[in-house]
Amino acid sequence: MNTQTETQTTESVILEMLTENTGISMMDSGEDSGRAWQQNQAKGVEALRAQPAAWLKWGQPVISTFHFLNEQLTYAPVLDLSLRGFMQKSENSYLEDISNWLDFLGVPQGEDKGFYEDSRFSLNTYNDQYCLLSQGLQYVCFTLNKKDYVALQVHGGADIRGGYTAPRVFEADRESLVFDSQSVALRCNNCALLLSFRGYDVDEHEPPKENVEAWAKKLNEEIQNLKNWDFDKAGCPNCGVDSWAA
Repeated sequence: MNTQTETQTTESVILEMLTENTGISMMDSGEDSGRAWQQNQAKGVEALRAQPAAWLKWGQPVISTFHFLNEQLTYAPVLDLSLRGFMQKSENSYLEDISNWLDFLGVPQGEDKGFYEDSRFSLNTYNDQYCLLSQGLQYVCFTLNKKDYVALQVHGGADIRGGYTAPRVFEADRESLVFDSQSVALRCNNCALLLSFRGYDVDEHEPPKENVEAWAKKLNEEIQNLKNWDFDKAGCPNCGVDSWAA
């Protein structure tokens, strides 16, 4: 086995993917440094490690792609080396390579019976209206020798039709990979109000630790629907401070 592959960790592979040069286009927004991979390179891996697990951006919840993947995945070096070797002389697209590689491994195509029954399940998170990840993902989940894996690509570019990293292979639970990217709980750092988001809407909440009665009164008399609260302009619906932690 390749020595470098042997010594790599889940975190190191994810960091490589998040900083991988996936190219630029004259049509990109952000001029010559606007792509996610460029911003990640400029910040450096320590900044990626130090970023919060989730935050509010323009009043909407965002989950750190780095922390999410590092929690969800376990690097699979043998299969990863197999796929990279398979792709080495190929001129096909990455998705075609993944499909052909899975055929080579004998992974059944599946019978299109849905998320839980397919031998293979593919998703681009751009098409998932509830996904809260800070960067898009494109992946194929598959089962081999009774274990679940994912051949994963990270979107490092501007136009969702291109700008994806080369695929890498990890062990992953497909259910968690999909559904855990759709919800997050954020607590106000000032008053400890806890808000649980599903997609971009507040799904439920836990009252602040102090002045619970005042919060209940405000919720009933002033705030008609937390789903319509303007977090970007008004901050925490209880105390008005805009500081949150996952």
